[in-house]
Amino acid sequence: MEKRRPKTEKYVLEYEGQVDAAYIRVGSGRVQDTIEVSRGVLLDGGNRQRVIGIEILEFSKTKVNLNGILSRVLTNIAVSR
Repeated sequence: MEKRRPKTEKYVLEYEGQVDAAYIRVGSGRVQDTIEVSRGVLLDGGNRQRVIGIEILEFSKTKVNLNGILSRVLTNIAVSR
C-alpha cells in the first residue's frame, strides 16, 4: 500500500524595502478585515475568518519571531478548517 504524503501549503514572503515592510501570504482570497495583533504586526483575514496574510511593519528594526507567528497562525488555520 502506497503512503500518501500530507498536503503541503506554499507561503510567499515579500519584502518592500522602500517602506520596510514584509508580507507573508499564507492563504488566498480577498482581504475583508485587518487586525493589529501586536505593534506593527497585522493579520489580513478573508471570508470565514481565515488568515490570508501577515504584514510586519518596520521589518528591519523589528525582532519578530517568524516561526512563532507562523506556528500560531497555522495552528489557528488548521483548527478553523
